[in-house]
Amino acid sequence: MTDTGTTNEKRKRGAPLGNTNAAGKNIETPERMWELFTEYKAWCKSNPRFENVVIPREMTTLARELERPMTWNGFDTWLMDNGIIKDTEDYRGNLNGAYSLYSEVITRIRKVIETDKFEGATVGIYNANIIARDLGLVEKKEVDNKGGVTIKHRTLETSDEDEKSDEIG
Repeated sequence: MTDTGTTNEKRKRGAPLGNTNAAGKNIETPERMWELFTEYKAWCKSNPRFENVVIPREMTTLARELERPMTWNGFDTWLMDNGIIKDTEDYRGNLNGAYSLYSEVITRIRKVIETDKFEGATVGIYNANIIARDLGLVEKKEVDNKGGVTIKHRTLETSDEDEKSDEIG
């Protein structure tokens, strides 16, 4: 089988690269993974999504630019589109302990992605409900099905029973 181009030509075509080093890792070092992530981050910020907004008075639509959020799936897709690797699952999961050198950069990438999502949702760039669910920030309420409700209140008098609770039900 003949090689049909240099590594850069393969990346431009989106062709998957084979293992190119002795360790069998497509992303040779944690430093290289960080470099690739920073390229992905720059790509996200310079390649926005668009939303068509209808302007009824003018009977027209306008394409509104929306910032593209960073995600692990997006990073994996970007790596695949650039012919680097199909996904980062082995690196993130430290498959067979073979990727322990990558744990620090994986943590850093995860934190950058989560911070971007959280800050973007906080200032209204991204949908706060979707990001809250994605980051596991949903509010949880416990409902007791025993039929009783506990109400706590404080008395204004100073006594040994400063805090009382009444049960209803």
